[in-house]
Amino acid sequence: MPLSPSRFRFSALAFAGLLPALLLQPSWAGGQPSTGTVRAIQPGDRACYLTLVEAGRHTSTQMADFELCEQDLVGKRARFTYADAQVMALSCQGDPACRATERVRWIVKAQVLPR
Repeated sequence: MPLSPSRFRFSALAFAGLLPALLLQPSWAGGQPSTGTVRAIQPGDRACYLTLVEAGRHTSTQMADFELCEQDLVGKRARFTYADAQVMALSCQGDPACRATERVRWIVKAQVLPR
């Protein structure tokens, strides 16, 4: 069913009202929180995986440098620094002989914050 001109104007106005809210989303919505509490650390084939909780309720899993798997971060609140890196491609499915890579943004530093 096509939109009538009046329904189209209403739809456009309704969307325009939501646009600022969509543009100003918190950091967790973008998938890369700048601070959070580390709930779990899991080493993987491609990266170290950190499960983070931001603002006490939003959970995400972030790729991190393998060195972060060696740190005592579980249960601690930290500030995260991200950088671009080349990692084994997901299509390799963990095969060490696979040479395919992909560029990702991952955590390179976790600075523990005081309570």
